[in-house]
Amino acid sequence: MKDHVIEQLSKERIPEAKALVDLVFPHQNPGERASFPMISGEAKLHQRLLFAIPGIRLLDFWVAISPDDEVHGIVGLYSMRKDRSDALWLGWFAVHPEARGKGLGGTLLRKAIEEARERDVKYLRLYTSDTDLIQGGDMAQEVYERYGLAEKSRKHVVGGVSITKEKGLEVIRFNNIIRELKLQ
Repeated sequence: MKDHVIEQLSKERIPEAKALVDLVFPHQNPGERASFPMISGEAKLHQRLLFAIPGIRLLDFWVAISPDDEVHGIVGLYSMRKDRSDALWLGWFAVHPEARGKGLGGTLLRKAIEEARERDVKYLRLYTSDTDLIQGGDMAQEVYERYGLAEKSRKHVVGGVSITKEKGLEVIRFNNIIRELKLQ
C-alpha cells in the first residue's frame, strides 16, 4: 500500500499499536494481554512468567503508519522454545478496519515473511482462530491462504459463554488453527 509506511515498532508507537490490537482482538487471553508490557519492557513478574514458561521470545514488530501519522497495521515475529531452531511465529497481525481491503494486510504479511526468511528458519507459523469475535477474521484467513500459510492443525474448542438480550445464553465455539509456510 503506497500511502502507508512500514517501520519498526518504536516505544513511542506502542500505545497506538496496543489500541489497534485491542480494537481488532477485544477478547485476549492473559498471555496475549501481556505482550505489549513485554515489548515495552514494563512487564510485571506474572506477565514475564507467561512468556518464560513456554520460552516465548518476542523478536521484532512493525507498524504501518498512515499519511495522517496513525498506526493502521501491525505485524511481528516471535520464537518459542519448542521449535526455535526451525520456526518463527507470526504475532499480532492486525489491520485497522478502515484500512482493510486495500492491500495493507498483504504488505505487512510480506514484510514478516521477508524478515523470517532473512533469519534463516525453515517455517513461519501462525496461531489463529476462526471465531466470529474477531471482526475481519474471515478476511485474514483468506490473506493467510493467499500467501501460502496452509492449515497445519485445527482444534475445536469451547471458549466460554455469552449472554445477550437478543440471543440469551450462547456457548462460544471456535477452532484454534495453526498455519504454516515453508520458507526453505
